[in-house]
Amino acid sequence: DNAIRIWNVDTCRQIALCEGHTSGCIDLFISDDKIISASYDNTVRVWNRNTGEHIGTCQHEQKILAICVYGAKIFTATHNNI
Repeated sequence: DNAIRIWNVDTCRQIALCEGHTSGCIDLFISDDKIISASYDNTVRVWNRNTGEHIGTCQHEQKILAICVYGAKIFTATHNNI
């Protein structure tokens, strides 16, 4: 279903759902208040870590293979080194 699910580690119950990617997620970054996800749908999406609310989308020209977050910047890696 291409969703990211947030689970309570103690109860194993789902507490939030991040929906919006149209293809599978390949990489995740978790910060104190955000989740950043990369997908084969050529997008990086930013979510609220506690609620799963979608905050924003970065559109890429290629399928994203990996992300790295440094401060307020998101770096993406693709097959063609963009």
